[in-house]
Amino acid sequence: MLPCFANAQGAPLSPDVLKYIEKFKEISQEEMLRAGIPASITLAQGIHESNMGKSVLATDANNHFGIKCHKEWTGAGYTYDDDAKDECFRIYKSAEESYRDHSDFLTSRPRYANLFTLDRTDYKSWAYGLKAAGYATNPKYPEILIKLIENYNLHDYDDLKNFVAQKQQTTPATNQATANTQVKTEVLEFQEKGSFNGVACIIVDVRTKPEQIADKYKISLDDLLSYNEMEEGDWFSAGDRVYFAHKKKVGDTELHTVKTGENMWQIAQQHGMKIHKLYEKNRMKMNDQPLAGEVVYLQQKHSTAPRTIDYEAYLKETKKNNAEKELKAEQAEKTNALVATNDRIYDAITSKNYFPPTDKLASDSNNEKAVLYYEVQPKETLYSIARQFSTTVQQLKIWNNLSDSGLKIGQQIIVKQ
Repeated sequence: MLPCFANAQGAPLSPDVLKYIEKFKEISQEEMLRAGIPASITLAQGIHESNMGKSVLATDANNHFGIKCHKEWTGAGYTYDDDAKDECFRIYKSAEESYRDHSDFLTSRPRYANLFTLDRTDYKSWAYGLKAAGYATNPKYPEILIKLIENYNLHDYDDLKNFVAQKQQTTPATNQATANTQVKTEVLEFQEKGSFNGVACIIVDVRTKPEQIADKYKISLDDLLSYNEMEEGDWFSAGDRVYFAHKKKVGDTELHTVKTGENMWQIAQQHGMKIHKLYEKNRMKMNDQPLAGEVVYLQQKHSTAPRTIDYEAYLKETKKNNAEKELKAEQAEKTNALVATNDRIYDAITSKNYFPPTDKLASDSNNEKAVLYYEVQPKETLYSIARQFSTTVQQLKIWNNLSDSGLKIGQQIIVKQ
């Protein structure tokens, strides 16, 4: 008979469970980093569902979570009597493959979507959430998981910082895996700040280039663009979520009512959902946009498509609305504009005017007026600069060959010519 151990509270510990934890703790943490499921929950489920790796499904099919074949499964099947006779269960090449498929199973099912709005360290809510979503029929299922987690301190494995630090210590510096771990460390910083729909993310508070975020957090620009379904040249707007892993197949909630000016990318980004899945669930033609006031479905596939506008018409409408907004903003700025005298320009306290050397001033023999340059300061816009120099936004755009209203801090622009 194997000896038993006890935890700090005196609860008996099984050597078989301890052995199982030691074997699968790392893959559980890797899946937590990839999919957002607490390692403690995954380990507890694995221990219980596979009977510490000793069940028939675990030994014969490497199936540690009792996942059945279902219609989408294309791999081999194992016949086993469970709720009914001769049910089909998935066969995996390894136990690790079973762990990865367990994550994919939970992240791809709409009924589990609400789990990914929970805090990653709240294992109790995850345990009860699994039962509520129908993962198990045993009414005591949440209590079983919680008892395993607390008896064996499985919640300690939810600390990703400790996990990444250990990986860095055991991985050779010359190994390519080190580079991957360093990237994961950066992603981890975002997971510590927060996640949404089970995906690590932050929210930008100003209009930001993806290149700036990729450079700051040492993540591949191609990966960042892929995660956020963007193209080169796109920008994040203030209030946008920036994701550091692929978004989910379902959104964080069931429905979304479209606001004026909202497009499908913004809706998908707001709910942590892949945009092509959003189109599929709403039976919409790619690139068409829903009309304001329409309801789009984020989890279940809807029977009919919402009212939409085709992409070309949407672009024309957007361009028109942006022009109207810009005109209104410019008129509002002019209403509150400071009046400048003939011999003096009134600057904001934080402003800094830049006058290039005389030999670099743009002038000609027929015009004695020189070009006046200005260095953009933090939080300044074309509207505020136009107000300072008694000109218009449109004129500034023409002088500086600007296609939009975006400015960079420190950028030198022509403000008088």
